[in-house]
Amino acid sequence: MTSPFLIPFSVAAENIPGLASGQLVRYGAILKDANTGRIVAHLQETGLLGKMMEKGAGALGNVANPLGGVGSIVTAVQNEQIKSKLNHLESLMGGLKTLQLATLVTSVAGIGVTMASTAIILKRIGALDDSLKRVEDKLDALPAKWREMRVREGLVDLQTHVERLDESIYRPDAEQVFGAVEEKLGYSFNRFADAIRLVAAAPAVEGEHLRMLLAALSICADAQFRALVYLDMKEAAQKRAESQNEVLRKLTWEMPPDILEMRLGSNREAARGIAGFASDLRLRLAARPHMLGTMIAGNIHGRDYIETSGQELDELLLVMPSQEFRG
Repeated sequence: MTSPFLIPFSVAAENIPGLASGQLVRYGAILKDANTGRIVAHLQETGLLGKMMEKGAGALGNVANPLGGVGSIVTAVQNEQIKSKLNHLESLMGGLKTLQLATLVTSVAGIGVTMASTAIILKRIGALDDSLKRVEDKLDALPAKWREMRVREGLVDLQTHVERLDESIYRPDAEQVFGAVEEKLGYSFNRFADAIRLVAAAPAVEGEHLRMLLAALSICADAQFRALVYLDMKEAAQKRAESQNEVLRKLTWEMPPDILEMRLGSNREAARGIAGFASDLRLRLAARPHMLGTMIAGNIHGRDYIETSGQELDELLLVMPSQEFRG
């Protein structure tokens, strides 16, 4: 049964008036009042999404690629159920198409403001690894600075940290593991942020390099935030989200769209895509302090929030109304 502080997205329209009518609008992983701009709720990915992604080429992949093979009648039925859920999300999220939703929930950006499961995070690291292989195939064309950054080493470290988070719940010293990994993820975040500065400052920029580094930065932020919330260090998580958002603000300030477009070889579409990705990441990071304020005011334990989200297997998203809205 869903915790009282989290509402299944399928009934959110009944619990949060205005969601389906357009009085509320979605910005990244938050819902705002269209007139006042006030945050009224936060969206959270659930265990259902994690289960689907654990199947690899299963449920969501087949929804996003209808031509993909269906291994059994059971899989076909599951896909239809998932497609139905995505269609319902479409109706509640301002006409966003089912295919776009399928892409969004499996992307690095995601929908949930905070707690993508470690299974989802590991899948996203796998996608980054594929991207890195494509980059390394052009090794001779890579600038010396890129090779010096040892991006693969950083990605392997990141994967190791997330795998430790994933296994820690089965260990008696789970809290110590979470604390140790959280610290290491801080170093990883700063490492990828520094790499972005170096790449963005180069006279010529390869768009795939920059997008991949931003994705790695996003994954570091998500995993570290998950660790802090699991430990119920909500105030520390607030400060960390604020400092990470400031890092990202400075990075985007150093690569305005017009300059980025020029360094990408006048590729306006690539520049807009990267700017949009960075903007989405900033929206998610900026929403976290407010979301934690709601948890603090409601005396919601971080681990309860994570476990409740992970145990939800009927809906792709949960909604947590802000304290002011609930009050």
